[in-house]
Amino acid sequence: MAGNQWAVRTFVQANGMNGSNVKTWEEQCEARLRDAEEQLARAQAQVEELTPYIEALKTVLDRDKRRRSIPVNGSGSVDPEHLKALPIRGALIEIAKLEHGLLAVTEAMTILVQAGVFQNRRHARKNLYSTLNRSKDFQKERPGIYSLKGYSTTN
Repeated sequence: MAGNQWAVRTFVQANGMNGSNVKTWEEQCEARLRDAEEQLARAQAQVEELTPYIEALKTVLDRDKRRRSIPVNGSGSVDPEHLKALPIRGALIEIAKLEHGLLAVTEAMTILVQAGVFQNRRHARKNLYSTLNRSKDFQKERPGIYSLKGYSTTN
């Protein structure tokens, strides 16, 4: 008991408290526990309130992404915003991967014009052929058809 009184006296002196409003260590811990539990309850209420809102936003974004996506003949579709963020060579590689490693220039032109990377097919054609002929990532198979080097069907 003497040790507990010493701890209380030391706490009172350290915190500049007079003896009239002294709380024991246990009372202070209980008060802090109640405060923490109240904060937790408020936070849980906020989480419960925000969860449906977050789910709704995810659904809207998913629908918008599917609506904006451009279908590719091979498999799947490509997001136009993703293509705009890539350099031309990167966009061509993405399209070729969806086409199992083969790239038809006419189809790539159509996709890139639809995505807004190019304003018209004439600009696209000049840039695509120039990029494909300079790129070490593509190999010409026949006129208008390029294959992605190092691509296997297991990718």
